[in-house]
Amino acid sequence: MLVALPRLLGPGAGARTPGQPRTREHLGAVREADRQLPACDGLPAEGGWSAVIRVPATRGEERLVLELLEREHVLVHPGYFFDFRSEAFIVISLLPGAAVFRDAIARVLRFANC
Repeated sequence: MLVALPRLLGPGAGARTPGQPRTREHLGAVREADRQLPACDGLPAEGGWSAVIRVPATRGEERLVLELLEREHVLVHPGYFFDFRSEAFIVISLLPGAAVFRDAIARVLRFANC
């Protein structure tokens, strides 16, 4: 099994490599927001193209994500989509362009009342 692993994972490097600097930069923006807004807490990233942020449980996750979409025009996912057992978590994509991401993360965190 380990002999085949490099051949199985190798083709994916072409898809991962271009996005890695962007996801690292965006994850840094999430960490910066953590420092500025202590009520929010970005969970440690274990890889992938999304980040999880714990936000104050001032309203249910579903209500929060729907209001973010309707009022701020920002799409995030509620934590229960990812089997978080308690509230309030949101999951954000790290793939948008830098200007779009920074604007969206600022609006999300401000709206979440952090």
